[in-house]
Amino acid sequence: AAGIKVTKLKYLNVLLGGGICGIGGSYCSLIINGGVWMSNSVNGLGWIAVALVIFASWSPNKAIFGSFIFGAFNVLKYYFPKTIITIPNAIYSMLPFVITALVLVITSIRKSKENSQPASCGVNYYREER
Repeated sequence: AAGIKVTKLKYLNVLLGGGICGIGGSYCSLIINGGVWMSNSVNGLGWIAVALVIFASWSPNKAIFGSFIFGAFNVLKYYFPKTIITIPNAIYSMLPFVITALVLVITSIRKSKENSQPASCGVNYYREER
């Protein structure tokens, strides 16, 4: 491993990722909900984040692009002119999830070997097996 302490690095990354998730959760509860606990405050948006990783094929640039696309569908109800056609709010609420399902189907169809997850993803590291 080129002198890198893999176990220490893994623990550090898990702590960093958990900290980022904690900051995101506190942002949702304190800023979006005005400091008041609300049940179902994120409404399944975590699954959209998982789908975003699959869509991006582990590429940060594609993940940034995809997050803008998914975010645009999430805020569409606030910016779509209501004078043209009246669409129920339930349609706008389910639109990000429908788009996510379609993107996952399209991504799984075009999946190739170079766009799959890293080979060592999910594999435990044992120092003795060098």
